[in-house]
Amino acid sequence: MLASRTVFTSPLGASRIGGAAVGLEPWQTRGARVARGRRAARHRSAGAAITMTAADGVEFARACPLATIVPVHVEDWAHFTENREIIQHAFDSSGLAQRLRWPVRGSTITVAMHDQTAQPR
Repeated sequence: MLASRTVFTSPLGASRIGGAAVGLEPWQTRGARVARGRRAARHRSAGAAITMTAADGVEFARACPLATIVPVHVEDWAHFTENREIIQHAFDSSGLAQRLRWPVRGSTITVAMHDQTAQPR
């Protein structure tokens, strides 16, 4: 069980995690705020904000110094304007590369609270 932090995941994920986990259905929201008006990656065809940019990820990592950053869906969605190399470069340039944990397709990744050395398994 996780401590007092809220985890947003799928309903199935929430049932597995328990504790402060909240399961959201696709496109469901729950009081999300976007930091300083930033809206994240852009869909190439529509220009709509759908996720975080690499710069947003770096900003988030700086704001949450104990957070482990796990980028997901980077290689799966061809319409994203930023890829793994761009994200890695942004974190390398900011001195925060050690905070990134890249998941391996088909495997799970365990990130413990305050754990800066989590490894895929």
